[in-house]
Amino acid sequence: MALIVLIGASSACGVSSESKPFDQNNVSFSGGYALQYEEAYQKAQSDAARRILIDGSITEAEYEQGLQLYRECLAKDNYQVFEGDHLTDYTVQAPHQDSARMRRDMARCGTETSFDDIDYLFQMARMSSDSSDDTVPALVECLKRHGLAEQSLTADDYKQIVMDPTSDQEHFGKYFDETRDDYDAEQSPAYWACNADPNS
Repeated sequence: MALIVLIGASSACGVSSESKPFDQNNVSFSGGYALQYEEAYQKAQSDAARRILIDGSITEAEYEQGLQLYRECLAKDNYQVFEGDHLTDYTVQAPHQDSARMRRDMARCGTETSFDDIDYLFQMARMSSDSSDDTVPALVECLKRHGLAEQSLTADDYKQIVMDPTSDQEHFGKYFDETRDDYDAEQSPAYWACNADPNS
């Protein structure tokens, strides 16, 4: 018999062509949750998490991406994550009966993927009156404007790409993964700038 934990909804900078190249390691945040975003960004352990956090807002698509990262982390230890009726409702099922181990594994993956921070910040924004609009269409246009994406790419296409780590690497990895042989150091700042501010 497996252990099951149900997680509910109640749980809790533009750059012009003449500007200094965008530095994704030196990001400032503003707004009501600026300090929380800055802390989450600085301790993020992956570029995928930093891209979700970098603009100081989390869309539903980005939340789903964060949940997918969390799901993949837990899957390495044979846990399963099932989505509920609402976006922030999900169930974690363990392949064992050890509740202490399950809590440790969930905490580890929450930290490694930054999903604990993503979940918290997303839900805080939803409870406030100024929840952010979907910025994906503007982000896609920014990527096209800087020659980082095909002109035929749509917002829905982009959401599907970033939900799949393999596809994300295939389409955009050369702009954010410095370990790749084809890493594009010249275009990387523009890629990160678009993620931080789609109007750049």
